Amino acid sequence: FGSSACGICVVFPRQPLSDNPAGVETMQREHLEVVAQLLQLAGDGQDEDVWGPRFKEHLGRAMKKHGERLRGAESGTPLQGCKRAAEVVRARLELHEVVSERLEERVSRLDADLAEAMAALRATSEPLV
Repeated sequence: FGSSACGICVVFPRQPLSDNPAGVETMQREHLEVVAQLLQLAGDGQDEDVWGPRFKEHLGRAMKKHGERLRGAESGTPLQGCKRAAEVVRARLELHEVVSERLEERVSRLDADLAEAMAALRATSEPLV
């Protein structure tokens, strides 16, 4: 891939760098499946009726934001190259937020201090997503 101005292309070499959005969509679909599996692992079988809709809502918001950013809704110019790759990474991190929330809620029943520490750690990544 060579060098890049932003460094993202070097750090995430599997990321498609072409302007072909199909490669990006494939990665997203696969990642969505992984996030859904992580959400299941994070649960303990309780509150499935709460977390299913919560996941769908989070997913909808995250993907809408991701699509708008890829199309360049703010700048008027669609993202390309390293900026597009960086946006995909940002969206993937945002998708993990719902898994973190579920883990925090589950841990809070066992150890409130640990849940607080987990929430504080998640808050540090907020500027990234």
